[in-house]
Amino acid sequence: MPHIQQLADELQLMIVCPDGAIGSWYFDSPIDSTYKYETFVGTELNQFIDANYKTIANRKARAITGLSMGGHGGLFLGFRHANLFSACGSMSGALHVTVITKGYQVEQRLGDTAINKKYWNDWSVLNAIEQKPSDSLSIIIDCGTEDRVLPMSRAVHEKMLKLKIAHDYTERPGNHEWRYWNTAIDYQMLFFSKFSILSTITTL
Repeated sequence: MPHIQQLADELQLMIVCPDGAIGSWYFDSPIDSTYKYETFVGTELNQFIDANYKTIANRKARAITGLSMGGHGGLFLGFRHANLFSACGSMSGALHVTVITKGYQVEQRLGDTAINKKYWNDWSVLNAIEQKPSDSLSIIIDCGTEDRVLPMSRAVHEKMLKLKIAHDYTERPGNHEWRYWNTAIDYQMLFFSKFSILSTITTL
């Protein structure tokens, strides 16, 4: 996203971009105690940023979002760490890991799909949103109408409606590609900028 620095300057925000590689999925693995990406992004990274940069160190000043696998991370961490983030989002998110059984290292994080079915269900955004946080959370989800992961965003959107979880949901023409995300990030930042004291956005 070549203009992300410009967005940060215009909106007076700090944008933090941790690298989730190809298969972190932004959670702590329930089968590998050494793999703690949720702990890193959800706790340690926030502590480091607040300790080393001029920030407003409370949840009302933080948001988290991401694209593709990072979209899963944005919502997963947003819901599970609403005490740290006041807003979360997803762009073209792979939000239902139970249908991603081949590739992308999901099995390395959650184990065999038959033996560890509960992990696959519980670590999927589609089901994680059932545990509504007590803290208020502003949520934005968007996906391209030609994107292969669109059914996942629609499923989460429909489930949020049933659970009466307030959120902004948008579908726009586009595919799973940078041309779409370079525009989507503008909408997400505009949404997050509604929070008057927002100072730090983590983008996955």
